[in-house]
Amino acid sequence: GGWQRMNELRNAEKSLTQSAYAYRINSRVAVPDSAQNVYFQNLRNLKQLTLRVYRTDLDGKTRLDPAIDADYQKLRRSLTELPQYALNRTFVGYPDYQTFADTARIAGLPAGVYMLEVETSPATTVSRTLYFVSGVQPLSLPLPGKAERYVVVDAASGQPLAGAKVELTVSSNGRVRQAPRAVTLTCNAKGEAVYT
Repeated sequence: GGWQRMNELRNAEKSLTQSAYAYRINSRVAVPDSAQNVYFQNLRNLKQLTLRVYRTDLDGKTRLDPAIDADYQKLRRSLTELPQYALNRTFVGYPDYQTFADTARIAGLPAGVYMLEVETSPATTVSRTLYFVSGVQPLSLPLPGKAERYVVVDAASGQPLAGAKVELTVSSNGRVRQAPRAVTLTCNAKGEAVYT
């Protein structure tokens, strides 16, 4: 005969040995030609993990999110794989139930918008995210009276960028509903602009 709760035990074992992973990077915005660590966490029952890097033709204003299938379908036409930046990790000697971690480095990339894609073997959910590389760093500081001060600097040197354009999407906070509108500010010689 069989144990009445054997299916519960099988389900528990399956849950404890199900292939899984998570990853994070410190920032989805990087400075050109600067390497960045990728932290792989909660790895379990994986033989291999591959992170691929794709160049896109998007600009920094995109609202597309490759984690959403409809957005990914629009985005995939513009992807160019960059195999020289791929990361391949092989995992040996871990029991199926053990969780572990790993760290790798994404090499520095030129300025642009990229997509990172992570796949595993055995297969799990494919993870996709946009990764921005820019030599421009915007900073903001709230001012009294709902004003906002923006400073735009060179991301590597910290020097202000005179004449830089700051594009804002502004929506109404009042009772009258208004569609968001675009506002463009031009920075002064100190790389500063104020929105009131």
